[in-house]
Amino acid sequence: MNYDEAVLYLENCHRFGSKQGHENFKNLMALLGNPHENLKVIHVAGTNGKGSTCSMIFSILSEQGYRVGMFTSPHLNKYNERISVCGENISDYDFTRHIDIIKNKVFELFGNTNEFFSFFEIITAAAFNYFKEKSPDFIVLEVGLGGRLDSTNIIENPLVSVITSISFDHTEYLGNTISEIAKEKGGIIKKNSYTVLYFGHKKVYNIIKEICSEKNSELMYTESYGVNITKQNLDGTVFSVKNKYFSYKNIFIGLCGDYQVFNACNAFMTVEALKKQGVFISEKAVINGIKKAYIKGRMDIVMKEPLFILDGAHNVGGIEYLELFLKKLKKENNKKITIIIGILKDKNYAEMLLKITRFCDNIIFTEADNKRAVKSKELFEAGIFKNKNIFIEDDFRNAVNAALEISDTNDCIICTGSLYLVGDVLKYINRLKNI
Repeated sequence: MNYDEAVLYLENCHRFGSKQGHENFKNLMALLGNPHENLKVIHVAGTNGKGSTCSMIFSILSEQGYRVGMFTSPHLNKYNERISVCGENISDYDFTRHIDIIKNKVFELFGNTNEFFSFFEIITAAAFNYFKEKSPDFIVLEVGLGGRLDSTNIIENPLVSVITSISFDHTEYLGNTISEIAKEKGGIIKKNSYTVLYFGHKKVYNIIKEICSEKNSELMYTESYGVNITKQNLDGTVFSVKNKYFSYKNIFIGLCGDYQVFNACNAFMTVEALKKQGVFISEKAVINGIKKAYIKGRMDIVMKEPLFILDGAHNVGGIEYLELFLKKLKKENNKKITIIIGILKDKNYAEMLLKITRFCDNIIFTEADNKRAVKSKELFEAGIFKNKNIFIEDDFRNAVNAALEISDTNDCIICTGSLYLVGDVLKYINRLKNI
């Protein structure tokens, strides 16, 4: 098997497997020698903010000098981005080797079929196998979908279960109410453990608190009370925070958006949970680690003139956070804003469009290079856009070219709606820069 064959094998697996439960996946892991056991895991679930929170925790632990593995999704340009140790993505050679190992074990179980395992289960198994081989000090493990039935949830004794902001997404799998979704996310909470929660919704808090009580898990939560943002611009955010667990003054994060402050507070709370278990992390490591934290495709400035920002907001909750940023940008800088937007079919795209287009001047509808993408014309037909200049460009490359053509150096372009679109556009912009 070569790298392309490994990717093809993955892509031929079906998309979701969580409804099957863990039985088949546990059998697969047993054949591999249960590589997930004895790993020191920080397990992260939530609707929005998982990737940013994972990056912040990784950065803080790395700054302290620990060797840290990380498993996140989705990738922007290459599958290897999902699996890393010490900030280095798994190599093509190791990626291919571990996918081939998993494929052979699947064959032992079920023969030459990809019917029994999802894409995510296969890559999760490969990640666990790789981490066992590399033996990092800690693993920051991001849930793929939900929590309770996610393949990452075969971890039995995580050091901390972290739950970020919860809102509506993947309702066909997780439930149609916030309470139902919170129960699925709270499925990662284990007995006699520590749980960290972003307190953004009273119903969510009550559900998670109940689960923690049942499982004797100490609940440590962050909320907006005690947080003071003192300075914010496109270079980052300065804030102070004080609660019963920790206190930091004039902390800088090089990420835009108020919501990143609360992701940072969740990372700080995770640090406190680790300290309770004897993990040494200095205040200096926290301050420098959070300062250096970075995540591609989330409020990611890829061009300055015009200002070009990529943000992979892909559900209503994520779009609401981006909307607040655009409102502030419009009010404080009076920039002309062009939105490049493409959304996948399984999202509530009518509501997403209603929110994100309020503060923009131009809207360019486009499509990610993904079979699940909504057609550009269908996106346009899903809303009513008064006093906006509308463009329909099926090819995302033409959408980027159109946005640059109509924008002056002082204007702003935002690409959003799908991480797949953001990945496509990032790759194209890097190509333009090289040209």
